[in-house]
Amino acid sequence: MDANHESSIFNVTQLRGALEQLDLNEVATRAIELAEDYMPGCAWLDANGEIHFAETMSQVDGLVLCQATEVDPDSPDEVPFWVASWLDELFQDIAGALRTALALAVGTGSAPEPE
Repeated sequence: MDANHESSIFNVTQLRGALEQLDLNEVATRAIELAEDYMPGCAWLDANGEIHFAETMSQVDGLVLCQATEVDPDSPDEVPFWVASWLDELFQDIAGALRTALALAVGTGSAPEPE
């Protein structure tokens, strides 16, 4: 499959356009809220570029943008959220902005480094 020629969200140009329309602060806040209420919570895109939020990964039916988990305060290595690696690979600027929004929503002020 050539992602640049697909007539769906997998078209890289269309995907960037859809991502740039998102309010990343809202995405981050909702994903964190879901994690706090339901553990885990995640945000994902459907084939039309619409953002959705899932209480569990079993509800996801699209490209995952980020996932947040309820953090165990006794586990220093645990991170409160992650941004999907495909987002880092394709759109580092958007991934960075989402990582910052997630850090602010969590209240840490700093984002974990991508792996």
